[in-house]
Amino acid sequence: MLEKFVKAFIGVLFIFVGLGYIANKIQGVDVNTVKTKTVQPKVVKQKVNPIIEKEFNSKLNKALSEIKKERKVLKATSEVNFMNNKILVISVGVIDDKSRREGYAEYLCLVLNQYGVLDKKYDKNIIIRVNDAKAMMTMKKNIILGEKICK
Repeated sequence: MLEKFVKAFIGVLFIFVGLGYIANKIQGVDVNTVKTKTVQPKVVKQKVNPIIEKEFNSKLNKALSEIKKERKVLKATSEVNFMNNKILVISVGVIDDKSRREGYAEYLCLVLNQYGVLDKKYDKNIIIRVNDAKAMMTMKKNIILGEKICK
């Protein structure tokens, strides 16, 4: 049954390719000499309001200071990942106790929300990544123990 289906599919595929070839010949297009052009996507730079950005950075720094006070946290950093300053990844290094850390990442999103970092007016997508700090320091490996997209 599957063999018949595959043969039928290949047959239909050949028919479409053949029809396309015939249509191009009728229109006088030689498919062997058609040149294609690669089009680069346009990156639209959005203007960033410096007052809003300063306000956001102030709130983010306060929230990161609070996160760094957590007993579990050895290191907390933030970096703008890409896309016109819209995606922010906050990496939090902790000691791996072999438990999953999605819940802890979600808790850290709540901390960011308390400080107003998740306000819609900042138009940021924030990802919290809880990493194994020991693996990062000793083996230079980034082992993600938990991750959450804050909304």
